[in-house]
Parts: sequence; C-alpha cells; structure tokens
Amino acid sequence: MATVDALEEELVDESLTCSVCKDIYDDPRILPCLHTFCAQCLEQRRTEDSQLTCPTCQHLWTLKSEDSVSNLPSNFYINKLLNFRALHNSEEARCQMCESGAKVESICGDCKLLLCGNCFTAHSNSPALKDHYIITLHDLKNPSTRAKYTGVEYCTKHNDVRVTFYCQPCAKLVCRECTITEHKQGRKHNPREVSEVAQKYKDDLQTLVQKTVGAADALKNASKTICKELTSITINCHVEKAVIRESFVQLKAKVEKAERDVMDKLEEMEITQREPLVKEKESFEGTLRSTEDGLKFCTDILGRNNDVEILTLGQHLEDRLKVLAANQIPRSKVCRLVLFSDHKKVKFREHHKSESPPLGAVWVHCTAISGLAVQRDGGLVVADFGQNIFLFVESDGTLVKQVGGQGLLKAQPFSSVSFVCVDNESNIIVSDALQNCVQVFDVGLNFLNKFWEHGRQPYNMWSPTGASADSRGNIVLANIGDKSDVGGVEHGKKLQVFRPDGTWVATVSSDGDELNKPHGVAVTEDGHVFVVDYADHCVRKYRYM
Repeated sequence: MATVDALEEELVDESLTCSVCKDIYDDPRILPCLHTFCAQCLEQRRTEDSQLTCPTCQHLWTLKSEDSVSNLPSNFYINKLLNFRALHNSEEARCQMCESGAKVESICGDCKLLLCGNCFTAHSNSPALKDHYIITLHDLKNPSTRAKYTGVEYCTKHNDVRVTFYCQPCAKLVCRECTITEHKQGRKHNPREVSEVAQKYKDDLQTLVQKTVGAADALKNASKTICKELTSITINCHVEKAVIRESFVQLKAKVEKAERDVMDKLEEMEITQREPLVKEKESFEGTLRSTEDGLKFCTDILGRNNDVEILTLGQHLEDRLKVLAANQIPRSKVCRLVLFSDHKKVKFREHHKSESPPLGAVWVHCTAISGLAVQRDGGLVVADFGQNIFLFVESDGTLVKQVGGQGLLKAQPFSSVSFVCVDNESNIIVSDALQNCVQVFDVGLNFLNKFWEHGRQPYNMWSPTGASADSRGNIVLANIGDKSDVGGVEHGKKLQVFRPDGTWVATVSSDGDELNKPHGVAVTEDGHVFVVDYADHCVRKYRYM
C-alpha cells in the first residue's frame, strides 16, 4: 500500500503541470535557471531578439539561435514520470502498436507507445527493438524496478540511433555514427562514452552540491534572523503603540486642562472688560433718562404756549437745561479686543538681583525676538525676525495683533524685521535690514508710511538695524553696513537722523573712532545717542543735536 501511495505522490498532477499553461507538461524543457516549462509555452514567450524571461524567477535569458527553445535540454525525470503516468492511467487505454484493442500491460520508453501483452513479447523478441527500455505495470508498482527505468535519447542526426557518446569540446551528446563522421576523434573533437564523462560530472556536481547546501543553509539562517527581526519589530511596534496611545491620552488630558484654563482666563478677562462698560452704560442711560425727561417737560410747556406758565417756571427751566446741556460724557479707555493665536509661545522674564519679586511674566507669540519697545500704556511692541512680523502685546501677555509689514511694495511682507521703537505720539517705527527701509505704523497698527534709499552716500541706508525716536519725533538709525571688517561711513557703518516723514537730516560719525558693527541704539532727552557695536564689544556715545 505504501508503494502505491509513493507512486501516487510521484504522479500527482501538480508536479506534472506547467505553471504557464496550467496543463500537463508537453515536451518539458529546462531553462538555465533550472525551471521547467512546456516547449510551446517558452516559444510563445520568446521575443524577436531571442530573449526569454523565466516565468518563475523573472531572470532574463538570451537564447543563441532561432530554434533555441528546441535546443534547450529536456527534463528527463518529468518525461519519465509522464510515461509512468500514462501507464498508470492505462486501465481504459488500449494498445497503441496493434489494432487488437487489447488492454495495455507495458510502455516502451523508446517508442513512447503503450503496449499490450503480445506487442510486449514481440517487442522483446525483435532484434531491432530488443534494446528498448520497457516497463510493465508490475514493474511500475515496484520501486526498485521503477528506478531502473531511465528512458533514452536518440541522435538528432541519426534518428534511429541512441546517443551513447559525449563530445566534450562540443559539449554535445552524439551517437556512434557521429563519432565516425562529424565528431571523429581529433584536435577539435574528443568523444567519450556517456558513462565515463557522466561520472566526472557527477563528482564535480557533488562538490558543488555541498557548497550550495552551505549557501542554502546560510540563506535559511539569514531568513530565520530576518523573521526574528520582523517578529521583534512587530512586538516592539505593538508596545510602542500602547505607549503612544497612553502618551496621547495624557497629552489630551493636558490639552483639555489647558483649554479649560484658557477659557477660564478668557471669561475672567471678559468680566473684567465688561464690568466697567456695563456700569458706564448704566450711568449713560440714567443721565439720558434725566435729560430726556427735562427735554420733554420743557417742550411740553413750550407746546402749550401758556405765557403765565412759562414766566412762572422759566428760571427753573433755564437752570435745568443749562445743567443738562453741560453734561460731559466721561469715557474710560476701551480695552483692545482679545485675540487668540496658536503660535509657539516663548517665555521671557525680567530678572532682579534684589530680593523683591519679579515684575511679572510675559508670554509672547514669537520665535526669535530682535527688538522690543514699551508704549505709554504699558503695551509691548515686539519685533520677531524669525517670522518677519511685529506684534502688539498687552503687559499680561495677551496678543492683540500681529503685522506682517508692507515691504517696498504695498503687498510685500517684511524681509528681515530688525528693530522696533515708539515715538512720543505712540507711532511704531520698524527697521528692515534686508529691504533697507523703515516703516511707520500708528497706535492702531495701521500702516502710515515708509522710506528707503540704499547706497553708500551719507543719506543712503545700508542694512538699518537699531532704531530709536527722540523727543522731537526724529528717527535715529544704526546701519550695520557691508560685510567688510573696515569701519566708517564709506562702508555704510553709520548713524543717521531722519525726520518723521523720512527726510534725511544728518549722518553721525567720528573720524577718530569709526563704527564697526553698529546694532542697537537709544537716544536721550539732552541730545545724546548711545549705540552698541558688537564687533568692537563696546557702547559708543555721540551728541547729534
């Protein structure tokens, strides 16, 4: 039973099915990559330039001649199995040699014919056919006998003669007739018996098999290592996913708490801003009611046109109307609108060496602060060269508004917001080093004007950085100049004074102590200007008026 099962396993259709046409092999041929397909399937896949891609491993092979598919070696083992399959499935088949319709009992590997008992006997007794390889149904079920069945190949030049020699220089199987004619022993040909040459090939192949087994083992180990790494990655990712989920749960809780805190602060700010306005509104409404009552009373009397009544109440009416007409409308400053921005917050504090507590903490929506000015009401104007904007911020850190600048053209933004200052009318002055210009905004952050002129002349700007405004409204600029290490006005390294409208007034310099890299600048009430020179590591003082 085990023998029959082993035979069934050998003859299973899957092992005898071409992976291209999905049918039983027909003339199976072996590609150099050792994958087997039907000759016709390979011929259909061959390109005009005789190239062929293996359907299994996708390796591209270049064939040598027009009929090269037929020159590919046959798969002996599959051909043998196909013969076994034909014999094994021959219960309903009939002899293919005679027309007796007798039941098949054997198959001839040379003739490729199914034989009945009589034809088998005749085949065995015929001198011309007695050397053919024949296997019977009985032999087919016997593994030792079945293994001896190898089949034969016939010479392509002499169709009825078996190939029994191998010409090594030509790498070709030939028959005995060929060794006398086309492949005669000599300088170009060396035919040897198949068994003799095959033994050498067996030894060489056995050595290569051992090496290949080692390579296969290495590949298996590498594959196992990769599988372990893949498993490790999967496990690690599962662990990290859990960590991420937990982190985001905590982050969500923090964000929700931060949202509640901001909302609570906003509600407090709303109450703080609304309360004085509500009280002011109630006061206005009371005054308005009193005024309207007085007006109605007077207009009614005038409408009745009663002279006695008018003379009797005239003085009272006059006094009351004078009081009502003289009412002033007291208005406290209306707080700016509260805006929310999701920019990154950079916290900066004023530190004190004394033991007194700090003035407070201010949160500003900036990335790189380059300048800071304080308005009279305590509001902050912050220059941010990282975002090329400047912002107006309440003293408690509330962002009121941010401005992206106008640039040289009205629609252009700032290129490099450098410094910011506030004049005595609360106008905001911003210097832009890359665009060599100054822009001015009013207290409501509305754009007013800009002035610029780049060059080496005393009245020209060259990368204005520091900016300050004096008591007369003049604007003092520090220009950092060119990239040279030489100081002086001729290299654009100077202080300039401009009127509020941008008219150049003067250039401040010193012949003996030239500016090198002027940066921050501040003016005093008595007409002095202080400028930071970061290249010379000093602060210089000049008098300019």
